[in-house]
Amino acid sequence: MEAPIYTGHVPLLQRAHDSEHSKIVLQTRLDADDGLTDGYLQHVQTTALEIFSSPTPPNWMYWCSRRHIEWFADQTIAEGRVTYVQHSKLCITPGITVGFPVGTSVDHVPLYPHDELYKAIERKGGCLEDDSSTTTRKSDPATNNMECIHLVDAFPMVAIRSRTPTSAGMMGLDSEQRLAAQTTLKLWNILQGRFFVQKQ
Repeated sequence: MEAPIYTGHVPLLQRAHDSEHSKIVLQTRLDADDGLTDGYLQHVQTTALEIFSSPTPPNWMYWCSRRHIEWFADQTIAEGRVTYVQHSKLCITPGITVGFPVGTSVDHVPLYPHDELYKAIERKGGCLEDDSSTTTRKSDPATNNMECIHLVDAFPMVAIRSRTPTSAGMMGLDSEQRLAAQTTLKLWNILQGRFFVQKQ
């Protein structure tokens, strides 16, 4: 590792780096003010093992979700206010995971901003390209490209995002969106049952 390391557990990072050439690698993004639903990482790890253990594994793969709960501090509500967001063709930041099998280096994996990831892979693909040529393993480019990204829809909500002054650019901090009481109750039930977040 040539780049400087500013924070984190250096021996663990070193072991992860050294294992890149002999093990399947998964890298998941999670900011300090966000959280992932129980079972998400296990789901990604299980599907990654299946995909990368196949006779002809892709060179790399992305996992992401389009749904999350947002939590806002609210002086009028003790436990804060919750709402939800669902995108059609946009990956939310929490939980974006890139994986690659033995024999692939991170240097050969394309990197995209989260708001461009889905559409970029839909347009470019690349995970099934034969290293020795520019051809892909299947004839249908559209199908081929979308095999490079796995949209995780196995959970009601994959992430919770805290909209606080620590959020990137304090995005949405002044949102005044209000949900019906029944919808709010459902979201809190998900938070308590899947994220272990309790009303305080």
